[in-house]
Amino acid sequence: MLRRSFHDPVIRHRFLVLYTSTGAPVMLDYAFGAVGTSAGTLGIRLRRGTTTIYDSRAYLAGSVAPFAGGVLDAPTATGARTYTLEVQNPSMVGLIAENRSLRALEVKK
Repeated sequence: MLRRSFHDPVIRHRFLVLYTSTGAPVMLDYAFGAVGTSAGTLGIRLRRGTTTIYDSRAYLAGSVAPFAGGVLDAPTATGARTYTLEVQNPSMVGLIAENRSLRALEVKK
């Protein structure tokens, strides 16, 4: 998995999914539309509880752009689990992450 430093000025948008896990690997798919007042960098992070499992940066070249991605998470614990998609804007003013989607799909071991 890609891991980079994620500076936390302010997390602008959070979106989460909660489910009960059987312990199988989980495919996480995320998507959102970013709308900003100008071009700049934004941060994208996926968390399982408080553990960061994906942390990246993307560049918004104009004022509107779609973003999507997927990550395979393979924890072995069973029980309640929360995944969170966080989008932040360290270099942009007025970022809005709209039409957010986060899907967790357990896959066969």
